[in-house]
Amino acid sequence: MVEKLRTKDLLNLGIFGTIYMVVVTILGVAGAATPGLLFGTMVVAAFVNGTVFMMYLTRVDRFGMVVVLALLMALIMMAIGRSWTTVFTALVFGLLAEFILALTKYRNTVATIFAYAVFTLWFIGPLLPIIWFADDYFQSAAQENGANYAHEMMNFFTVPVIVAFGATIFVVGALGAWLGSVLIKRHYAKAGTVAGAAPQETDVDARDNPEETL
Repeated sequence: MVEKLRTKDLLNLGIFGTIYMVVVTILGVAGAATPGLLFGTMVVAAFVNGTVFMMYLTRVDRFGMVVVLALLMALIMMAIGRSWTTVFTALVFGLLAEFILALTKYRNTVATIFAYAVFTLWFIGPLLPIIWFADDYFQSAAQENGANYAHEMMNFFTVPVIVAFGATIFVVGALGAWLGSVLIKRHYAKAGTVAGAAPQETDVDARDNPEETL
């Protein structure tokens, strides 16, 4: 069960959720021209947001904050025209990531890296209608971007490609989260907050001051 959000939780959610979504939006727009390019830019987004996610986890240690972040991203995606399947994948993979983190009390670096790799699989949500609701997807995509673009998307994002996309963002996401953990560890070590500890093992008081990390 998601705990009641506190003021600092909403602040952290707003800060890091905004950064996360800006990265996804910029790279999504950059790759919108062709399906192959979209594949590549979304992989880059998964990598870059690894650091954002790891920064977010230095500020939260309560069950529900990762699920809320996932659902917020999914609802924003729906607001700009993506399918409800995005909410489905956000809920499934957000919860899986949350349970992984909760089992290690949000303080184990390996677990947080793995949790982010799982979390980022919500990216497949907007692609599922291509497989599950092909006719409806074609009509919607054709109205928005033209029949040629709709055909390109459906021909490119077959089941094997979507599976490959999921596997790729899982691996690349893990690498991005690992890089984020290294950068944050160095930041705290340089600031004198910790000495050789993982980001999730930093002083709990630092969670209350998100501006210090930013």
